[in-house]
Amino acid sequence: MWQLLKDLASGAAAFLRFREKRQELTNTPEMQAMEAAGEVTRVELPRLLAESDFVSLHPTLNATSRKMINAAALAAMKPTAILINASRGPVVDTEALVEALGAQRIAVAALDVTD
Repeated sequence: MWQLLKDLASGAAAFLRFREKRQELTNTPEMQAMEAAGEVTRVELPRLLAESDFVSLHPTLNATSRKMINAAALAAMKPTAILINASRGPVVDTEALVEALGAQRIAVAALDVTD
């Protein structure tokens, strides 16, 4: 994590470097091929939230994804976790996020938009 922050601070092009295999929720042909090659491990959301240092959200907004990151999801995350929402605002429950940040249940949230 510190190397990533140093890379970003120096203005260098930085890529997330993971010490362990990446964990993914998506089920695309590309992810299936990467899983077959042992490059990623597909997991369910509760496990992903509990184990991840960075959670980056990119779903389309629909009935399933609306508020998918709610109070329970935020409570499952590490207190050092960084949540990045590059999707639509309503994917994250804003009130629950404000509460989680205020209580230091997660470390950082980076948001493009909110609901």
